[in-house]
Amino acid sequence: MDVNGDAGAHRLKSATSVWLAAIAVLGTLAFHGYLRADWLYDDHVLIVESSWYERPLAFGDLTSDLGKPLTGRKIGYWRPGELLLFRAAHAVFAKDPFGWRALTLSLHLAAAFALFFWARRILGDERSAGLAALLFAVHPAHGEIIAVANQMNSAAEGLLVFLALYFFTRGSLTAGAGACAAAVALRESGVMIPFAMFWLALTDKGRRSEHRRAAVASFAVVICYLAARTAVVGLSVQSASSPILCLPALAFPSRSRHAPLFCRCRLFYRSVTDRRTAGR
Repeated sequence: MDVNGDAGAHRLKSATSVWLAAIAVLGTLAFHGYLRADWLYDDHVLIVESSWYERPLAFGDLTSDLGKPLTGRKIGYWRPGELLLFRAAHAVFAKDPFGWRALTLSLHLAAAFALFFWARRILGDERSAGLAALLFAVHPAHGEIIAVANQMNSAAEGLLVFLALYFFTRGSLTAGAGACAAAVALRESGVMIPFAMFWLALTDKGRRSEHRRAAVASFAVVICYLAARTAVVGLSVQSASSPILCLPALAFPSRSRHAPLFCRCRLFYRSVTDRRTAGR
């Protein structure tokens, strides 16, 4: 009987439990004040005033512009996953803003858990993974996601993105591709998954071939998504607003020679999309 091995496994399990508890408690404390707020901004149009929730769900709803079933007009998004998520939230909480926000907060915390396990796997360091996930859980950039109920899809997408990255880094191509497909069905910014896997293939020489296969699989999912999206609302991908785009920079070793290049590319992308948005 390996007593030392059992003791080490027990310490690892205990440390993991401490990090997960800290993420859950501090993340809840950071955003619990939003839970009692009333509906805000687009919540009124997309949730409160929409009669779509009282109608039977039709397949045509999932193959049309997001705005058609919710508001009766096109708004330039194709997000079938968001419609299903909203329908599920309404089935449980009706039009109670507290319930919607509580679900959003739960999804956000679950995303932080998924980030922890993914970061721990690629870094091999529980402390660094815990700090990255804890920062993600309490960062004030997520305040809008919790406060505005119709931003629930951002929290759900974050969870699915981190699950996809976790499954891919474990070599589970089928599970990773499924999570990737669900992520892009919720929000367009899920298309960043293949690029994260490609970057891993560049930086993690020990598992380069494994990460390349994952990058190819996720690129195939994104290509299928873009083809379907083109048929519904056109090819352009809306500029991403989710904070998840900055997280690969937290999760990879800063000593990597590819990290500065990635940061410059990300900042350039954000500056271009911000200028495009300001010019509209």
